[in-house]
Amino acid sequence: MAYSSSVKSLIVLLLIALMMVITPYPTSALTCGQTLSKISSCLAYLDNKESSPSSSCCSGIHSLHNALTTTKSRREACTCLKSASKEIKTLNHSRITSLPKKCGVHLSFEISVGIKCNSVP
Repeated sequence: MAYSSSVKSLIVLLLIALMMVITPYPTSALTCGQTLSKISSCLAYLDNKESSPSSSCCSGIHSLHNALTTTKSRREACTCLKSASKEIKTLNHSRITSLPKKCGVHLSFEISVGIKCNSVP
């Protein structure tokens, strides 16, 4: 049974529409809780209780960096971390700034407690 070109075109369009519906879209990168969880092992270093970041801290930093693939997700994480940092008064601000580098993560911007999250690329 031969189909006309318009029927074939309709079938192709329906298949494309079906694939778009069933293909999972990436979800929002991370919740604030997930973001905080990834770096929770860094608190001892950031609070001057350890002389260097632990391997689990750096693993969390790498994981967080790899999960934040969009400007929106980086800005959301920034807002979350900035808000959380205000709650812990004993954090060493210079350690916050140097943490990514100490863990071997290159950022195109500098982090600090005074960062303007809406300017994060």
